[in-house]
Amino acid sequence: MSFANYAYNKPYAQCMASGENGSVRKLEDSYLQKALRGLGYVHKMCMDLYGRDTLCQAKSPAMFPAP
Repeated sequence: MSFANYAYNKPYAQCMASGENGSVRKLEDSYLQKALRGLGYVHKMCMDLYGRDTLCQAKSPAMFPAP
């Protein structure tokens, strides 16, 4: 699952460097809301496709090789 979290790196660093705590908090809230929307989207897609939530179940052995 990805939600373009890399887009927050530069703005977060700039807010932290400037010491703008209010801006940091708004950015953190935005980040979490976007992550939750992404999670909701993937959950719905899994339910529509497989009839269950498969987020924690490996579908690709290459992604999760056996120990």
